[in-house]
Amino acid sequence: MEFLTTPWVDKTIAVVAITPNVIEMYHRFTEANLSFVRAVAGIQTIILIITMVFRRTPVRVTPNP
Repeated sequence: MEFLTTPWVDKTIAVVAITPNVIEMYHRFTEANLSFVRAVAGIQTIILIITMVFRRTPVRVTPNP
């Protein structure tokens, strides 16, 4: 469990977890029909990406949820 609190492992897991959202956002913005709803969903995805990549590393990870 100590392995999961290593900063580079935490960031790698975050980047892998956010990759499907990044790909979908890329497809959303490359299409010609960008509506207000899609733009707001893209902004929400950008906020999610920023918080996943720049978050602090957890101090403790419990194996018993």
